[in-house]
Amino acid sequence: KGRFIWESDYQIKHLKIEAPITKKGSSNLTKLVETEKILEHPNMYKGKVQELKETVEIPELSKQYRNSLKEFIVDYYYKGYDLGEMDIYIMQFNLAELSKVSRKKIMEILIERNLMEMVYPHIAKYGYESIKVSLLEKLCVELVKEPEFDKNEILIEMCAESFRNGCRDENVLKFLGKYYDSGSLELYQMFLAVQSRNINDNTLAEKLLVQLIFEGSVDKSIYEIYEEYIKGPTSSVIRRA
Repeated sequence: KGRFIWESDYQIKHLKIEAPITKKGSSNLTKLVETEKILEHPNMYKGKVQELKETVEIPELSKQYRNSLKEFIVDYYYKGYDLGEMDIYIMQFNLAELSKVSRKKIMEILIERNLMEMVYPHIAKYGYESIKVSLLEKLCVELVKEPEFDKNEILIEMCAESFRNGCRDENVLKFLGKYYDSGSLELYQMFLAVQSRNINDNTLAEKLLVQLIFEGSVDKSIYEIYEEYIKGPTSSVIRRA
């Protein structure tokens, strides 16, 4: 049989499909995919607070995943990845449901950002022992200025701890002089700190003298303290003693 050969020019083109497919959307799956990227590389996805908020509110999340996501969000704020978008969002979390580490981070975040009155109730409930030394001092320096914290036992303890860690703020020293009761050795260290700062306040010196007299001390330091004490307003009872 015969064959016919037909020659024809042709061109192969890429098949192009145009459809309204977009990455942008509100589906929970999309949110979870984007959140997983943030979880894996938070330092590469800074300023994504809103995305994290939306994900944690997805109703279908398991309790375990939601809690772990909240822990991550606390750390995200703590490391400054929120880029200064601080709001009260993390304070909406139930701190009792968070780990001890996350509670500590939240308290330090609030101190760092000068939200002292907001942090105090949590300090009172969960303690201050794990707070960074510098931040504990910052908290004490601010709270002793507020009249409502006069004679506050927790603040007195915090200020004493801060003093032991090197705090020599004038207002903190005056606060301790008024309200802190301790042995003569620690009071004497505070007295020396007051002297070194040239703080004009006799409260601590008077308290220390009373303590030394009560203990029956005859150490020469008592006379040095007394000499400093009588330079300011004094008690007639102390002078007679």
